[in-house]
Amino acid sequence: MKKNILNSAVLAFYALFITALAISAQIPKPETTETPAAEEQITSETTAISGVKKLTADKLKAANPFDEITAANDISSKKIVIKPIEPAKTPTDEIVSEAIKRRGLSSGKWVIPDGATEYGVEIGFAPAMATWMSGPKYYDIKDRQHLVGSLRWGKILKTKGIVTFSWAIEIEPVNIAFGNEVDNPRYVEGSVGEPRRNREATYGIGINPASFRFIFFPKYRLRPMLGAGFGLVRHYKRVPTVEGTKFNFQVDFQIGGQYMLKENKALNFGYRYYHLSNMYLFNFNPGYNVNMFFVGYSIYK
Repeated sequence: MKKNILNSAVLAFYALFITALAISAQIPKPETTETPAAEEQITSETTAISGVKKLTADKLKAANPFDEITAANDISSKKIVIKPIEPAKTPTDEIVSEAIKRRGLSSGKWVIPDGATEYGVEIGFAPAMATWMSGPKYYDIKDRQHLVGSLRWGKILKTKGIVTFSWAIEIEPVNIAFGNEVDNPRYVEGSVGEPRRNREATYGIGINPASFRFIFFPKYRLRPMLGAGFGLVRHYKRVPTVEGTKFNFQVDFQIGGQYMLKENKALNFGYRYYHLSNMYLFNFNPGYNVNMFFVGYSIYK
């Protein structure tokens, strides 16, 4: 009886052992995979490494901004043109720039274009006669003045370098010689108390077909000017004395300046040495010279 119970227990144990082996054979072996936590750790480490590399590259680029361009040039073998970086403007630069613009020094704004037409008016007055460059004195030069009023029409011929050349024709509806010597109609030979000659203003008209001016530094708003003119004048009495002539040539030399009021409007001013002479076309040529100051206004179109 006891032997049968022992045999049954052995068989049951053996059956359980066989069953356990069969179950263990059917269970698959676990694969060696990384857990999500491990994956996150790897990703974090990779990102950190990339950030360190990028930070290092940025530092190198800041130290030498041309390293990246040089590397690209080496790789692609293409020509790269590097433009210089303009410095930022400061408030002081802007103030200076504005001052330069107001004075007309920044550009060619004040240059009168070639071919422009000049329309102008000028007036010149000589408070006294010249005591030099007048030649022999055949008459009294005291208390003599001269007034000239003219209308100008001309052209800007050419601007070359620092000089603008201009030509104009001047019409003089006013040409007055003050203190001119004329015969006294009341004078009789041997009379007492009557002067042989009187002093009076003598009116005339004139024309200058050749009036040339040279304007220097045309880019500037205020610029120096030289000029010269040649023409004819006709007074209704003899000038400068009764031995002179009614018809005379006139020549002038000018030194002065021009100030641009606007881009096409100018104020002209200066000194003019003014000479009258009949150039010995007649037997007697007394000559006439005055120191004249002039001012004028021109419009260019």
